[in-house]
Amino acid sequence: MKRLHDNLYCQLLAAALAFAAVGFENDLPRASNIENLRVLGGLVQVVGDEARSRPKPGEKARLSWSMAYPDADADDSHLASVFFTCTAPQQFSGVPLCQELIDIAKGGSISAVLDAAMNEEQPDCEKNPDRTYKLGPFTVVCVTGTPRLDVPIPKDSKGNKLVRGIICQNGTPHFDAQNPTGMSCDGADEFISVYGTVPVQYEEADANLNPNIDAASMQFHDPPVPWLPVAEDVAAELNDETCLDEAKAKHVMHTDGHEEQITLRYEAEQREERNGKPETLQFAVYTTFGKVSQRFVIFSPTTELPLKRSFKWELNEDERKELNDKSKHVRFFFVVTDGRGGYALTTRDLCVNRR
Repeated sequence: MKRLHDNLYCQLLAAALAFAAVGFENDLPRASNIENLRVLGGLVQVVGDEARSRPKPGEKARLSWSMAYPDADADDSHLASVFFTCTAPQQFSGVPLCQELIDIAKGGSISAVLDAAMNEEQPDCEKNPDRTYKLGPFTVVCVTGTPRLDVPIPKDSKGNKLVRGIICQNGTPHFDAQNPTGMSCDGADEFISVYGTVPVQYEEADANLNPNIDAASMQFHDPPVPWLPVAEDVAAELNDETCLDEAKAKHVMHTDGHEEQITLRYEAEQREERNGKPETLQFAVYTTFGKVSQRFVIFSPTTELPLKRSFKWELNEDERKELNDKSKHVRFFFVVTDGRGGYALTTRDLCVNRR
């Protein structure tokens, strides 16, 4: 039994100590070009009141990670993930640990924690790819497809929730005590480690809403014309070839590949008020092809109205040669954060036809 305890403790400790390559705190990646599998950010929504980003005790939070791929036609169907949740530490610097393990280190009883965990079925994401496991005070969730999980907040909760995980593309995730991150992927083409905290609303002042993405609008060309998101069924069929199909791509923005202007707008009255002032919103722009001249757009409380910024998108010489006389489906991602855990995402599609 002691050996089983030691092995389980190593797995739990390794997962809790996992150093994440991408944080759930919506630390935005540096490059605007999607050249590898990427996490653009994490969305927290209160189940039943999805506009809110901070659940109260007794409510449930839903966490979703936004993925991006170099191939604009790719989706989340080839992903598999495992997530580990516990209580976030009351104080920390650097990589956060589970409060339960900190309490043990301060003299708590590891046996009580491990005895509770040993009485439960051990996680196996290969045999049970969509399953939730309880290991004492810890929860392990196996997920296929879009990286998403629900995190219940106990009515007697006294802290925030900590979430760690690994996202595998064409692979199987599992705990790995021998891996420095505490988790690994078998046979994956690519993988990304993620972590973050779910802030819990204990006071009215802690409340926060996710930015209203419907208040954001895009324009393309100069002079500008409305650039609307395409319907899901149209987006599902879009690829380099269908960009040439007038019937399938008639509602998609087109360009011949020369320099273009993108204009981003946001309805000022849709911003939350914080301490009597409008909140600051930061947009980040990503694309699967070409280059944008401005990766970040910030609307602060002092930004002049209307809230609007224009920037350029263009192809370099190598990209022009790559296209030659072909067509290409390009996807743009517009991410907005409010600096308090609020997050939203919208996409736009573009057909580049050089013929």
